[in-house]
Amino acid sequence: MSRDVKEWFRNEVHFWRCLRSIAASLALQVLLTPVALILLQFNVFCPFDGFAAWLTSFGDSPWYHACFLGAGFLLAAYQSTCVTVAPVVHRTRLAQMMHLCHPRNLGQAMLRALAGGIFVRALLGILGGSYAQLQRDCIEPSQFECLSEAHVFLVLHGAFTGISLHLTQLAANRMCIAFPPIQVSSVRMRLQIRSTMRWSAWDTFRKAHYFYFLYFVFGAVPKKWIAGDADPTQWVGDLQSVWGLLDLHLFWALMITGAAVRTLDQLAVQLRDYYLTKVHQFPIIAEHEAERPVQMSAAMASSDCPLLRYLSFLDFRHFAEHSGHRRAQAFAISFPGCHPLHWGALSGVCLELASQFTQALMQLEAPPPPSQPGQPSGTAPGASQVPADYYLRMRSMVAPATPGKNPALVTRPAPSQGPAPQKLSWPNQVLAALKNKPLILHFTSELPDVKSRQLFADCQPLIWAVEGLCLLVCASKKEDKFGVVQFSLPGILNAMLELDQVLERHSKRCASLRRPNSSSGRELRLARTLKAAVSTGLYQMTTTFKEHIGKLDLTSENRRWLQQFLDFVR
Repeated sequence: MSRDVKEWFRNEVHFWRCLRSIAASLALQVLLTPVALILLQFNVFCPFDGFAAWLTSFGDSPWYHACFLGAGFLLAAYQSTCVTVAPVVHRTRLAQMMHLCHPRNLGQAMLRALAGGIFVRALLGILGGSYAQLQRDCIEPSQFECLSEAHVFLVLHGAFTGISLHLTQLAANRMCIAFPPIQVSSVRMRLQIRSTMRWSAWDTFRKAHYFYFLYFVFGAVPKKWIAGDADPTQWVGDLQSVWGLLDLHLFWALMITGAAVRTLDQLAVQLRDYYLTKVHQFPIIAEHEAERPVQMSAAMASSDCPLLRYLSFLDFRHFAEHSGHRRAQAFAISFPGCHPLHWGALSGVCLELASQFTQALMQLEAPPPPSQPGQPSGTAPGASQVPADYYLRMRSMVAPATPGKNPALVTRPAPSQGPAPQKLSWPNQVLAALKNKPLILHFTSELPDVKSRQLFADCQPLIWAVEGLCLLVCASKKEDKFGVVQFSLPGILNAMLELDQVLERHSKRCASLRRPNSSSGRELRLARTLKAAVSTGLYQMTTTFKEHIGKLDLTSENRRWLQQFLDFVR
């Protein structure tokens, strides 16, 4: 794909979708702010004091609102831009730890911690009260400068919430965009505000004890850094003691502020998934020369922009089922020449993708090469190895004695001198010794089925390609006026049958796929979805063409595999 097409997608499609997602997130933040303030300053006799404080704060402290929206913008912009389309699968546990400690991820964690702290600080400033400012009135009149430890406690909890959300999303692969199986037409149907707020409150309550423990142990460090050498300085509230932390009013404020940060973050994720996964219609036939580089076939063949490639295959799957007009464009022929250019380009990309995946999966099933190059292929791995000069020594021992010579003086051939083992340096010796330790092996050994999981992690476009191709083949029986699908039908059927056979063999070999509830990884769900999509497509084509499909030019192995689908139709 040319650079112009990539720039077009980023500037005309991706940028505006991210902007709509951020704008919708900020709008929800403004609407949900009074709810958080009412809960923060809840009073049975005056239940709407928080709402009144929110209205008066626009004139009294507009900078708090600017910082509040700025923190919300940072959280929403991060969720909309720092995303991937395929889940990340690590080969070892050590690679997982290194991924969490990557400098880029650490920088992003610090950014989210800053946004969470600013968010809570601005929310407390809008509300007012005893937690609003760092400086507050002293209890003793002799002291002229006092600092609120509860204010520092809540702001640090906001930063802790940002880091906790970042690490949780990295560990659970939630930075990956979730393409829904059913596209919704309205954002109101996609948002789950009530359930998100309940989950945020429960998650804040569940992780509060971690922050309490960290502050109890390391709380003196930020206090020393904030106070500095100012004297006299008196902290109001002793939160470094057990009785000081058992403050129900402070715990309620921590619950509301932490739940507010989590709610905004999760709503930003839902809005991101809604806007970035919406179907974008790519032109099948280029009516103008400017549309030729952005045709569907060109976008499907792109490799340097993963989101563009995913959206093009999603559009291919969508129009194959729902748009008769666009299916007619795919079945059309060119004039002059009468060549099926559009169908050839679309089916060629899908078949190429299926062929590449089939070959990669067959390479995984191939037996590994022998560990020792000199070992014969027929030797079992557990068989005892016989030295090369063993039979020579035995032959010299049983050889008949020569007349006139003493049998004891018969010389035996000298053993063959192999290459001397290379002596390792002491750092390599230490590394070799450490690799055999059980604890080191736990982190450096390869995870089970990791190669197949890495292969299935990026198979979502193949699922859409298989589903769309089978739907178009079935629709061609009534809608293909020029018979363009008939020429490529044997190749399509052979590719689907080969892929189905390879997936069937791999599912029997792969332990994680044999147990449907063994893991909740997204790549395993994609593997099962791909197997179901290929089988469903073969059943659809067999049901549509029935016994005529057996007369196609197929290989003998594929014909035997097709027989089970024909038996189902009969």
